[in-house]
Amino acid sequence: MVTTIRGVCESLPVKLTSVKFQTYDIGVGAAGLLLDMMNGETVLSNKIIVLQPELVVRQSSYPS
Repeated sequence: MVTTIRGVCESLPVKLTSVKFQTYDIGVGAAGLLLDMMNGETVLSNKIIVLQPELVVRQSSYPS
């Protein structure tokens, strides 16, 4: 049974290219914001955090 995006991408006849997000870093940032709010610190609601995703190139991106 396939349970991950990676598993889906790699289990098909043509392996799909996908985008990998830094889920750990997203979680760390979210936890940090929550801690700041719980400690009464001012948190900007319009703060933009940019994380660079990773392109995981597989067979679907290769020329045929």
